[in-house]
Amino acid sequence: MLGAFSRPGFIDTHDHVESSMVDMSVLPMRCCPGTTTIACDNHEITNVFGVRAVELFHKASQGLPLKVMVAMPVCVPSIPGFEDAGSVITWKEVAKGTRRLGPNCRRANEFPGIDLWRPSVHAITAASLKAGKVLTGTTPRWS
Repeated sequence: MLGAFSRPGFIDTHDHVESSMVDMSVLPMRCCPGTTTIACDNHEITNVFGVRAVELFHKASQGLPLKVMVAMPVCVPSIPGFEDAGSVITWKEVAKGTRRLGPNCRRANEFPGIDLWRPSVHAITAASLKAGKVLTGTTPRWS
C-alpha cells in the first residue's frame, strides 16, 4: 500500500487480565505503549465459570485496538482437593472449548501438573496437542 508504514509492536506473552482488575474496554489504555498483542491466561475466571469464561473473555476482546489471544486454561482447579472455586476442566471440556473457539483459541496454558504428574493434565496436554494448540505457561522451578 503506497504511503503506508509499519512499526514493531510489543507482545505480552503471558497476561492475567482478570487479576489486574482492569476491564477489557480500558485494557488497551493500560498496556505498555507500543503493545499490539496480549496472550491472556484466563485461569482465575475459568476456575469459577469454566470454559464459558474463555468464550465470554474472547467476546469481550472483540473490537479492541489490540489483538487478544485467548488461552484455554488446563489446571482448573489449580490444586484439586485443596480449592473449590466452582469449576473443573477435563480434557473433554478443553477439546470442546478449543473446537468452539477455533482459531480464536490460540493455545493451552498453565501446566504445573506436568511436573506433579497429574494424569488429568497429561490427558489435557494430549487433547491440546491434538487440536494443534501451542502449550505455554509456567511451571515450578526445580533446583
